[in-house]
Amino acid sequence: MTDHTLTWASSSSGAATLLVGCLNGSVQPRLTFRERIGYGRPGVSFRFDDGPVVPRIAMVSDDGTTLYVWTGDYADAMAKLRKGRRLRVQLSQTFYDFDLSAGEPLPPINCR
Repeated sequence: MTDHTLTWASSSSGAATLLVGCLNGSVQPRLTFRERIGYGRPGVSFRFDDGPVVPRIAMVSDDGTTLYVWTGDYADAMAKLRKGRRLRVQLSQTFYDFDLSAGEPLPPINCR
C-alpha cells in the first residue's frame, strides 16, 4: 500500500486541510491537521451545501494527523465535492468550513 499522492487538490479551514488525492489506488478525500487530533474512531458530522447533516464514525491515522471521514463511499463524496460550493465538518466541538467554490474546479484525478 502507498500513500503517494499523484494528483491532488486542497482547501483549508483553520487547522484542517481538506485533501483530495490518490491513496491506495483510488481517489479519496481526507482531512489533515497540523497537530495530532486524537486516535481511534471519532464521531463526526458533515454537510455539503444545504444538504442534510450526516453523522459518521471516522478513522484517524496512526500518527493522529489525518481524519478519514469517507471510508468506503469515495465516489459519492467525490461527486459532492466536484459539484458542491461548501463543506462543513464538525469534529467534537470544532467546526471546519471549507469553501469549495474558491480557486480552480477540482481537477480530474487519475490514480495509476
